[in-house]
Amino acid sequence: MAKKDCFEIIQWQNFLNVYGDGRRILWDARNGRPNIIEGKGIPFYAGTGNTLEKNFETLSLEYLHEKIIAFAEQNADLLRINFAALKLNTQGSHIFGNGRYCVVQYNYYMNDIIVEGAQVYFRFNNGNLIQFGSMGISDITIPVVPVISSGTAEENIVTAFSNNLSRVDRIDRVQLKVIPEIASGQNHDEPYLGKEGLGIIYRLVWEITFRRSNDNEHYMAWVDAHSGMIVYYRGLNLYGHVTGQISLNPNYRITMVFPHCTVDNNGTKNTDLFGYYLYTDIPSATSTSAINGQYFTIDDNCGEISLSTTSSPGNLDFGFSSGTDCDTPGYGGSVTATLATRDASDIVEILQFIARYVQDRAVSIRRIDQVLHEGLVTASGKNIFERRFAYLNTSGITAEQIFDDTLTTIFNAPAGGQIYVDNLKGATGEIALRLGAENEAFGVINVGDDTKLVKLCAEKGMETGEREFSGSLFHEINLPHSPINLLIGSKKFTEGWSSWRVSTMGLMNVGKGEGAQIIQLFGRGVRLKGYAMSLKRSGRINLPEEVERPKHIPVMETLGIFGIHADYMAQFRDFLEEEGLPANDDRIEFLLPVIKNLGTQKLKTIRLKKEINGVTTEFGDAFRKLAPIPTLQKPDTNTDSSMTYLRKNQVVLNWYPRIQAMKSAGVTGADAEAAPNQAHFSSHHMALFNIDYIYFELERFKAERGWYNLNISRSAIMELLTDQSWYQLLIPAEQMTVTSFDRVLLWQEIALALLKKYTERYYTFRKREWELPHLEYRELSADDPNLVGSGSSPDDAYYRILIDRSQEEIISKLEELKDAIKKGELKPWEFHGIKAIWCGRHLYQPLLYLNSKVVEITPAPLSKGEWLFIEDLKDYHDSEQAKNGAGFFHNRELYLLRNLSRGKGVGFFEAGNFHPDFILWLIESNCQHVIFIDPKGIRNIGPTDPKVQFYATIKEIETRLGDPRVKLESFIVSNTPSSTMQSQWGTKKEEMLKHHIVFQEEDKDTYINMMFSSLVTHSR
Repeated sequence: MAKKDCFEIIQWQNFLNVYGDGRRILWDARNGRPNIIEGKGIPFYAGTGNTLEKNFETLSLEYLHEKIIAFAEQNADLLRINFAALKLNTQGSHIFGNGRYCVVQYNYYMNDIIVEGAQVYFRFNNGNLIQFGSMGISDITIPVVPVISSGTAEENIVTAFSNNLSRVDRIDRVQLKVIPEIASGQNHDEPYLGKEGLGIIYRLVWEITFRRSNDNEHYMAWVDAHSGMIVYYRGLNLYGHVTGQISLNPNYRITMVFPHCTVDNNGTKNTDLFGYYLYTDIPSATSTSAINGQYFTIDDNCGEISLSTTSSPGNLDFGFSSGTDCDTPGYGGSVTATLATRDASDIVEILQFIARYVQDRAVSIRRIDQVLHEGLVTASGKNIFERRFAYLNTSGITAEQIFDDTLTTIFNAPAGGQIYVDNLKGATGEIALRLGAENEAFGVINVGDDTKLVKLCAEKGMETGEREFSGSLFHEINLPHSPINLLIGSKKFTEGWSSWRVSTMGLMNVGKGEGAQIIQLFGRGVRLKGYAMSLKRSGRINLPEEVERPKHIPVMETLGIFGIHADYMAQFRDFLEEEGLPANDDRIEFLLPVIKNLGTQKLKTIRLKKEINGVTTEFGDAFRKLAPIPTLQKPDTNTDSSMTYLRKNQVVLNWYPRIQAMKSAGVTGADAEAAPNQAHFSSHHMALFNIDYIYFELERFKAERGWYNLNISRSAIMELLTDQSWYQLLIPAEQMTVTSFDRVLLWQEIALALLKKYTERYYTFRKREWELPHLEYRELSADDPNLVGSGSSPDDAYYRILIDRSQEEIISKLEELKDAIKKGELKPWEFHGIKAIWCGRHLYQPLLYLNSKVVEITPAPLSKGEWLFIEDLKDYHDSEQAKNGAGFFHNRELYLLRNLSRGKGVGFFEAGNFHPDFILWLIESNCQHVIFIDPKGIRNIGPTDPKVQFYATIKEIETRLGDPRVKLESFIVSNTPSSTMQSQWGTKKEEMLKHHIVFQEEDKDTYINMMFSSLVTHSR
C-alpha cells in the first residue's frame, strides 16, 4: 500500500469538506480503492460518543447494514464499493456492549463464488465510524465457471500427493473460491506502478482439504479450476515422523514407522503408534532421537545411532545400512533415500562435467561445432545425432553463440563463472547449483544425505557452502518464476512428482536391473500440455484455422534420452517389443512428398460442428462443458438400449504375449500352439483385489486423458468386474488359479488394464453419442485431417516411411521416386513390394500399396482390396472418358479421397464408429453425391451388422442434415464371393445388391458401373 500522491482529488476533498479534517487515507493503487480511511469519528448511530437521537430499541446488524449502504452511496466516487457483489459476513460481524464497539464485515463475491480474503469493513466505537476500507478488490473480473469439476480436482490431488508409501485416502472438504493474486513479475513489497485498479488479478480454484494414509497431518491445496494445476498447498498442522528400514531377510527390507520412540524437541516427547509426534520449532527447531523409547532401550557400541534434524516438520528417517554397523545412514526430513557411495560419485562426476563445460569455453565451442557438423559416430559407423539439430544447422547460429546462449538460458549466468554447490538449510535434502556467487540457482540436487555430498564436492575442489532458504526449489519447478533448469537425483525422479517442463533426461549407471522403474522414469518426460491443454503433440491434433503450427515445434515436443554407463535402452527396447511396439533404433525415417489437387469444386464432407452453443468442439471442449456428465457403468441394455454397442464391441485383452515375454530364452511351451483360453474374474478373485488401488489408478488414468467430466465410483468398478458382458480375457487357465500372492498382483494388473480400455471406450461412446445431432456438411479444405501428411503447414504433406538402414537399394529407389514426384513425372513405380499408384481423380498423389513388411508406412498403405478398387475405378473412369460425350462422365465430375482411421477420418457412431475406406464425390449439375465406400471381406460379419446396414443409416443422416443438393450413399465392395455369403446368410445375391453390397472379383468388369448407375437412377 502507498499513500496516494494526489489527495487533493475532488472526491477526497469533498469527503473532508463534509466530515471535517482530522482523518487520513491510505490508498491502495493496486486495488484502485482506499484501503483504510480512519481518524476522527463520524457520528453514525446513537451512542455515548455523539449526540444522535436513538431511533432503535436494540442495535442490530440489519440496522447497521442499511446505514452503511446509505453512507457508501453518498461517497460512491471515493469508496468505489459495489454492494451487489458483497455479502454480509455474519460470523465476522459483531456488536459488543450494545453498541460500545462494532465490527461489520462484507465478503466479496464473483457470481456467488467467494473471493478469498477480499472484503469491505466498517469499525465503530460508541456510535462513531472510526475506520473503514477494503482489501483484495480490484476492477478485474474473471469467468467463474470451472472448466474442471470438483471430482477432477480431487483426482489431481490424489495423483499429486500419493506415492508408494502414502496415498490420499480422505477428502475432508471441497470448496470453489476465487483467489486474489498479484500479476507475474510484480513484487508485493515494491510500489505498484501499473494502472490503478488493475494490480490485483484473480484465479478460480478448488480449495481441498485432505489427509493421507499413514499420515496424521491435514493438508490444504488449491487446484486451478481452469487448468487443473495445483497452484498452492500447505500442511495444516505439524507432526514429525520417525521412520527407518528393517531387514526381514538379506535380500528384502521395508520402511517401518517407529512407535513409542523418544524424541528430544523442546522437551521429551514420544511418538504414537504410527510414529508421529507433535513438532514445535520454538525456541529451538532441533529434533533428536536415538531410537530409545518408552518400552525399549538400544545399547550398542558399533556406531553412533543418534539422528537430528533442524527442518520442519521434524521428520527423522534412520534409513538403512548394510551389515551390522549401527552408524545411522539416515537423514532428517529429507525427500529421498539415503545417498549411496556410487550415487554420490556419479553426481560429483556430473558436476565436474558441468564445471569443465562452462569454464573451458574454447573446448566446449569446438565440441558443439563437432556435434553439429560431424555428429557423434559409433563404432558401427552410425551417427546418433543425424538430423537431430535441423533448427540449429539452418538458423545460421554459430557454435560460439550457442555456447553463450546456454550460459544465459540454462545456467542463468551470461558471463559464466565458477560452479557453487550450496546446501539449502531450509530445504532438507536439497542442494542448489549456481554459476558465480550472486547468480540465481540453475539446478537442484535431491539426495538423502546432503551433508555427505557437499563434503565430497569440497574434497573434489568445488566451491561449497550453506545458504538459508525458505521453501523448496524442487517443489517450485512448475512455477513461472522458477529459475531451475536442471534436476539431479538418485532414483528420485521415478515417481511422486509431475512436471510439464521435462525435455531431456540423462541417465548414469541406470538400467542394471531396474526394470519397470525405467519406463516409469521415462513417463515423467512424455507429459505434454499441447495446444489448449489437449495433452497431444501438435502433429496429432487439428489446430484451429487461425493457428499456425510453428516450423520446428516437433523438437520442443520430443523427449531426449541419453545415458552414460547405462544399458537401459536395451531394456527399454525389450519393454516396447513386449507391448507390441516396434524398436526403431536401426531404422531411418524417409519422408516421401505428396501432391495435393483439390480441384475447383467445393466438395462437401460430414464433420462435427466447430462450435456448439458458443463452445468450440476442438479437443472435446464442448462435450466436457455442455454435455451431461457421464458416469462409468456396466453396459446394461435393459436400462439403456444404446449400450448394445459396448456389448457388441467388447474389450479384448490378450495376456499370452506377456506370458511369452516373461519366459526365459529357449523355454518352450504349448501356449502359442493351443487355442487361447478365455477367462473371467470370479468372486474369489474379487475378494482379493485392492479396489482402492484400482480406483486411484483409474482416476490417475482419467486425469492423464483430460476426461474431467467423467465420474468414476468404486461401486461401478465392482459392478464392472463382476459383469462378463463387456470384455474377453485371453489367458492360460492356470494363470487364474491361486498359487501365490504374486498372482493377486497379476490379476489386479489385468483388471486395471481391462478397466482402462473399457473406460476409454465408454467415454468415447458417450462423447460420440452426444455429438451425433451436431454433425454438419462442411466444405473440404486444404488442411482437412483426411489429407495425408502432417508437416509444418498444410502444404507440407508427406508419407513417413521407416526403413532399415541396411536396405540401401530400397532407399536409393525411394530417392528416385521422391525426385520424380518433385518434378511432376508421375509414372508407374514399383520396387520390392512397394507400389506407387497414380490416380488422377484422387485428391492427392501418389497412393501407396505394400504387399511385404520391408518398410513401415504412415499413414497406413492401401490393403489389397483397396488397391484393386482404385485400379478398377481408374479403368472405368478412363474408359468412360474415352467415349467423349457418350460416356457416363459427360457433364459429371468424379473425385476420390481415402478416408483415414479414427481421429482424422469421417466416422459414424451409428454404425459402431464405422470409418469407410473411401469417400467418393460424383458431381452433376447442382447435386453432389457423397458416397462412402468400404472394400472388405464380409465372411465374418452378419447381415444385421451396422456396417452392412449402413446403406440405410446413411440415408437417415441425409434426412437429418436436410440439404437437398447433397445425396449420401454407401457401398460395401466385397471380396468374399456372393455364393459364400448366400449360403451363410441365406440371402440371394439380388437382395445383397439392393443393400449396396457389390462383389469385386466375380463382377470385376461391371461392379463400378453398377454403383454409379444405381446412384443416377435413384436420384432421378
